[in-house]
Amino acid sequence: MKTAILTVCTFFCLSLTVFATPQAMVKPTSEGKGTAIRWLALVDKGEYGRSWDLAAKPFQSSVTKASWIVGMKRARRFYGKALSRKFEDSTYAANPPGFAPGEYEILRFKVRLGAQGPATEVVSMELQSNGKWLVAGYHIALKNPIRVRPLEFLDHR
Repeated sequence: MKTAILTVCTFFCLSLTVFATPQAMVKPTSEGKGTAIRWLALVDKGEYGRSWDLAAKPFQSSVTKASWIVGMKRARRFYGKALSRKFEDSTYAANPPGFAPGEYEILRFKVRLGAQGPATEVVSMELQSNGKWLVAGYHIALKNPIRVRPLEFLDHR
C-alpha cells in the first residue's frame, strides 16, 4: 500500500514538472526604454493622437483614439505637466501569466507632476514580430494620495 501511494505521489510530482512552464527572463534592451522615453515625450507635448498611433495593438484595442485623446487631456489637467522624469527600474519577462504570448518590458519612471507632485509612471512595452518595442500600457500612480480635509474641521453652524 505504501509503495502504491509513493508511486502515485511520485507520478503526480513528475507530471507537475512536465506541465509547468517557467517564466523566462528576457535580456534587458535599451530599445524598449528609448521607445518609451520618446513616447512619453509625445504625451508631454500633448500629441495624444500621435502617441495612440505609435502604440501596440493591445493598447489601441483597449481604448479608441478619440477616447484616449479626451482622457489624456482630462488627466493632464488633473495631474499637471511633467516637470521632471527619471528612469527608476524595469522588469523583463517572456510569456508572463495572464498576457498574450510574447516578450514584455515594464518600465517605471519617477516623475514630478505640476499639479500633483511626485508620482510613478509605468509604461508597459511589448516586443513586436518586427523586433521593435511598442507601448502596450500606461499608468500614473501618485506618491501622495489626495488629501481631503476631515469633516471635524468644517464649521457646521
